[in-house]
Amino acid sequence: NTFDAILCTEVLEHIPYPIETVKEFSRILKKNGILILTAPSNCLRHMDPFFFYTGFTDRFYDKILTENNFSIKKIEPVGDYYIWMSVEVARTSISNSLLAKLILFPTFLYYAMKRKTPVSVNSLCMGYHIVAIKN
Repeated sequence: NTFDAILCTEVLEHIPYPIETVKEFSRILKKNGILILTAPSNCLRHMDPFFFYTGFTDRFYDKILTENNFSIKKIEPVGDYYIWMSVEVARTSISNSLLAKLILFPTFLYYAMKRKTPVSVNSLCMGYHIVAIKN
């Protein structure tokens, strides 16, 4: 059987052989079929107690999808370094004392109010949304 579309969301990093999975997506998708992927680029504790892949970058998707007969129509980063830092500062303050909350609050505001830049996205983003078409 072949399919017109495949949606793979927030699980690609959990698959033991992600490149082979993309090859299989290519095999089972019809010509002009749509592949929609979302996966994190930066993962912390959610991996525990198993190892899951991290570091799926835009260049990874460009290389692997192109090599497997896909044309990327859209690749959109999710978040950036500043957003990631504001989340981590908030997470740290929530799990600590009132004094820690008071000390960390200005840091949280600093990162939360920063504007996304190409450098902040290239430094660290939280993942990507990808739409690719089978050639």
